[in-house]
Amino acid sequence: MSQKNNTAWYRSVPLRLLAGLVIGTLLIQGVAFMINRNAVIRDRVKARINEISRYAVTVASDISVNRYVTGAAVTDYSEVDSMSGFFPETRILVLNVRGRVVKDSASTRRGRTMLNDTILTAMSGSSVTETEGRYVRIAVPIFEYKTTDVVGVVYVSFGLDRQYETARTSMESNLLTMIIAEILILALMIPAILSAFRPLDGISKWLKNVQNGHFARKPATRANEYGDIVQTMDSIISTLREEDQSRKEFVSNVSHELKTPMSSIKVLTESLLLAGDASVEEYREFLQDINTEVDRESTLINDLLSLTRLEDNKSGLNLSMVSMNDLAEVLLKRLQPLADARRIALVLENHTAVEAEVDEMKMSVALSNLIENAIKYNVEEGSVRVGVNADLSDAILTVSDTGIGIPEEDIPKIFQRFYRVDKTRDRATGGTGLGLSIVHKIVTMHHGTISVSSKLNEGTTFTVRIPLIAPRVPSDDAVSADGSGREVKR
Repeated sequence: MSQKNNTAWYRSVPLRLLAGLVIGTLLIQGVAFMINRNAVIRDRVKARINEISRYAVTVASDISVNRYVTGAAVTDYSEVDSMSGFFPETRILVLNVRGRVVKDSASTRRGRTMLNDTILTAMSGSSVTETEGRYVRIAVPIFEYKTTDVVGVVYVSFGLDRQYETARTSMESNLLTMIIAEILILALMIPAILSAFRPLDGISKWLKNVQNGHFARKPATRANEYGDIVQTMDSIISTLREEDQSRKEFVSNVSHELKTPMSSIKVLTESLLLAGDASVEEYREFLQDINTEVDRESTLINDLLSLTRLEDNKSGLNLSMVSMNDLAEVLLKRLQPLADARRIALVLENHTAVEAEVDEMKMSVALSNLIENAIKYNVEEGSVRVGVNADLSDAILTVSDTGIGIPEEDIPKIFQRFYRVDKTRDRATGGTGLGLSIVHKIVTMHHGTISVSSKLNEGTTFTVRIPLIAPRVPSDDAVSADGSGREVKR
């Protein structure tokens, strides 16, 4: 049964991305507005004050030139009226040297006397601009024409509420315009964002089909990040399928290999029971055959346990510096009786003294399996040569025989569990089909490599390369207490 997509809409990645973009954009615009608003308003107000101040200076200069304060034409203050028209928020007063108002843009204080600190400062010859909150006072002295004598003051007062409101309205309008523009841009981006995430739907459906056991074709993607994801996932799925198939084959092979000796024992036992008048020699022969099958079963179980432990890697590697020359010599002496039984010569070729950081026990198992195979699958009166050499980084061990050889098409498969080139001959020699799998696992645990070259009816050579110094790569199962990263036995 196919699995339905129960992902809530609010958990959709594209929608969450769009929501994040919208909210983020609005927050940025809001923060920018709050930061810039006061500065913009302050600059606009300052510009307005400077503009009015300059115009007041122009008015004072015009009054001075035309001698409106001291001359006859005392009623002609057209510049004051013009300024009042340009700046309707201002109240403009013209005072003579005694502080009497001779012109009022509002026409309510004419003829009155008005003095304050701002006016008195201007009377002394200095222009003054004072701001209290949102209220501004400007006083500009009027000088006697062609002299420096102060004859009056132009006094301007106005509030800034209108300027603040105008500036704020303008800023808010700009903010609204920017928000609308951002929303339009995001709206145009929605198809592009949805299109960018569309391949995820196909990938998700594909993975759910795989999860349900339907190995459908991988979705077509472009050469981008999605393509990399699909390629990686397809590689992982293929590996898992191969491992699953390998596991099934392994179980099948184990069942078959364990069943074969048991079947032989059953047949031998039934034959013995049915042979009521069998002689002692016949009994002995049957029991020897049964004992042989029990030994085969025991060897198979031991090899299975060894391979399982190696694959679990729970024991780790008990590393130490080991003389590979001495190790090879000890193994050859141990296997000499097996070779003598078939009149096979064992030859050790020490090209140089070699010491490598290895697990001596495991390396002994690997090298012993290779040498034992070279003896078992050799010809009568053949030879086995074990070479020990090294280069700058690796110990190089070779095991060569003059045996039957391995067909070229079988070489890539010989390290598989239970794989036999000649099953009849392998069972006759007592092999379980796990020896080379154990060798391969031990070599890879040491970060080494193993290669094979063979010719039919001429012989086979196995070449093992092991780093002289084990790489310091910490493992999850066993790491040394000193933190060096060397795998150690627990």
